[in-house]
Amino acid sequence: MARLNNPSASSFTSVLFDGASRPCLPVFKDGEDMTSYLIKFERIASLLNFREETYAIRLGSLLTGKAVDIYTSLPPEITSDYKLLKKALLRGYSKTPASYRNDFRTAKIKCGETYEQFAIRLGRLFDYWVDACDITKDYESLRDFMLLDQLMSSISPDLRVYVKEHNVSSLSDAVSLSDNWASAHSAYPKSYQSFDQGKRSVAPKPPTPIQPALKRDFSSVKCHGCGDIGHTRSRCPKNPLAYKQYSSVPTHKVGFSLNDRGKSKFMTAGTLNGAWVSTILRDTGCTCVIVSDKLLPDVDVSSTDLVGIEDYLGRVDYFPKTKCFLKCPYFEGWVDVVRAPIKFCSILVGNVPGAYNPKLSPDFDLNVPQHSNNAPLDYSCAIQTRSSKVKRVHPLVLPEIEPLKVTPEEFAKLQAECHSLTKLWEKVKSEELDKMRDGTEFKYEQRNGLLYRTCVASKHYERLGKSSLVVPSECRAIILSVGHESPLAGHFSHRKSEMRIKDHFYWPNMGAEIRDFCKSCDKCQRMSTKGRVRPVPLKSMPILTEPFSRFY
Repeated sequence: MARLNNPSASSFTSVLFDGASRPCLPVFKDGEDMTSYLIKFERIASLLNFREETYAIRLGSLLTGKAVDIYTSLPPEITSDYKLLKKALLRGYSKTPASYRNDFRTAKIKCGETYEQFAIRLGRLFDYWVDACDITKDYESLRDFMLLDQLMSSISPDLRVYVKEHNVSSLSDAVSLSDNWASAHSAYPKSYQSFDQGKRSVAPKPPTPIQPALKRDFSSVKCHGCGDIGHTRSRCPKNPLAYKQYSSVPTHKVGFSLNDRGKSKFMTAGTLNGAWVSTILRDTGCTCVIVSDKLLPDVDVSSTDLVGIEDYLGRVDYFPKTKCFLKCPYFEGWVDVVRAPIKFCSILVGNVPGAYNPKLSPDFDLNVPQHSNNAPLDYSCAIQTRSSKVKRVHPLVLPEIEPLKVTPEEFAKLQAECHSLTKLWEKVKSEELDKMRDGTEFKYEQRNGLLYRTCVASKHYERLGKSSLVVPSECRAIILSVGHESPLAGHFSHRKSEMRIKDHFYWPNMGAEIRDFCKSCDKCQRMSTKGRVRPVPLKSMPILTEPFSRFY
């Protein structure tokens, strides 16, 4: 009774128990910080005396939104182990040691926050960084960790890439690799003056002074004209007088908005300056390589050149340019990149010298060069003119699609283990029908161990009795490639590709996946006529002097 009369105890009970007086855990909401949620989940599960062996299955039932897509894409051996599942979820939300380090180094006091609260938040960010790097929390280990971080921030970019490629975790190993590389390349820092016997010391010429107006960091500046962040009123893109100061700054064009947050499902992975990146997107409508500012937190924007980025609306924003080593299926080597706050991916590879189309084989190896860096730009044209007839005709390039080597027994096992088909198996047991808006009804049945979707009612008689094989998530990629990119498919639109695939196969949410796959197709982006065909120019109409004297 004393516990029931205690207001703090009752409020704690209301958080941990639902209306039926059963213990409950907090549900992950889409948009919530994954690190904070996992800490809250572990603390509440510990207070409820749940066994750690059940953490993985309890966590999997509480995920929503993007976290569910990450969870369903993981193999069963990872989803059954809480520690492996936790690492996979944090990696899916870009919670890496580099991101934790960036959050700690760039943390600033917020509006309405006291300095005591800010100090507590700094300590929490530092703990996240240390835990992500698996550092033992003692003085010697932390001292070695901080010295290593300072060393990596002080060395040259080439040497930093070399050290990161060896994935060292101790200061002694990093120092040894740095000395070996500097000795081999004779790249130790040199003094500004040289003293030779019998010769007078000559100091080098001072560097050319740069314009301070072009070297300022505009990431936290707000325009008093349009209200956007990134420039001042005197340099506002909507002000015609602002373009006079940027007349000598090069400008690249992109076909998207930098504020777009929609993410593509078809991205690839690679390395940037030796660091692993899993969200690299190829866009043939862009004329440069753009890297998210979160991947390059240590770039000194005060000593770099600015580059203009013009979006599809004609707005121009200016961002710093730096040089990075990129290694991915689209490009390999040193390239000038633009550091910009893009949201939908981490690296966007456009039409730059050396960029090429990736091989469609899934056995891409980052350690094996796939193409020459001297490959020319591949610009395609859908219309053949008189001048294009005399040009060299490029050979037909067909995708290398490997057959799916699975037996019917293995395919049936993949259907049974696929998490996205759980509801369909329940409809098989309950014999529930799927009803479409046009009155078409489908039922799910199991024949010879395989799951099929059969039409049982439709106003189109040719569809009655037609069955489609239900495809698990592991086998959908090859079906999308064959249905859209094969010579018989012909790179049709997403509607025609969906009609072709639906004749034989089915899986949940297949329409959205087919649409995203067709929109991200490299050849479709190059050959599409959208934006190329100009409207017919307007002409002056004759002035009529009498009513109804002319009819059209």
